Amino acid sequence: MARPEPIKREDLESRLEAVARQERKTSVIIRADDKAKHESVVAVIDAANQANMEDIRIAQPVAVERGEAGESPATPVSPKGGGATRA
Repeated sequence: MARPEPIKREDLESRLEAVARQERKTSVIIRADDKAKHESVVAVIDAANQANMEDIRIAQPVAVERGEAGESPATPVSPKGGGATRA
């Protein structure tokens, strides 16, 4: 998994476009920090749509044994039409 790094909001679209070109991938899984604001997550989704990402998903944290954080399968985000859907 790629190591998280801070990216300025105005650089999101160009960074996603660069990743899509270099790695030939058009999917992204957004794993937001618990402290992330909703508007920040929406900005990432919008930038991914503008960068022509085709498969945009949001990882959902779930509780696991011993109190460690885990993740459930990612939830796809509908690129057009406004709203997330569940697989």
